[in-house]
Amino acid sequence: MSSVHRRSGTPGRRSSIAASALAAAAVVAGVLATSPAASASAGTLVNISPQNAPQTALAKSPATAALGIAVLQNDGPFLNQRWTMEQVQALGGGKIAFTFTNQQGGCLDVNGKSKNSGAAVITRACDGSLSQQWIRDFSVNATFLKLENRNSGLVATADGSGSGARITQRADNGDFNQRWSIFGV
Repeated sequence: MSSVHRRSGTPGRRSSIAASALAAAAVVAGVLATSPAASASAGTLVNISPQNAPQTALAKSPATAALGIAVLQNDGPFLNQRWTMEQVQALGGGKIAFTFTNQQGGCLDVNGKSKNSGAAVITRACDGSLSQQWIRDFSVNATFLKLENRNSGLVATADGSGSGARITQRADNGDFNQRWSIFGV
């Protein structure tokens, strides 16, 4: 979380990104210190960006509905790019399962609870299922994290780097489009 992505050329924006990065580092520290028994906390509001396209953010489309598909969208002050990250369970070894809920109440999920590579990442009504839980492995790299679906074992993947690129789940190959930065907002 200590890495700061440049999202625009304005000095004011850079300082707000630096502040967001510091806030995100505090979020990570707080999450790591949280016990599984405290997992029913209120959650933290975050913005999620892929390493291959830091000028974009994970968003829900359409922006005005609770349910939809997960896409990349140019970074901005949009509610469909804001996610509440809530710890579900500490899994040991630096791994923690989280849910991500959009501002209209839909949870980040895999279409049809699929375990197949290439299945679309979507938002749907929250039900607590394993397909709505995403594992972050803090023991590997605290700056760029993979988001592994707890149901399938596959990772969230940006299928492109521009606004509108869809998010799917695929086998982890370590590419930049499978590594994510999570900033507190």
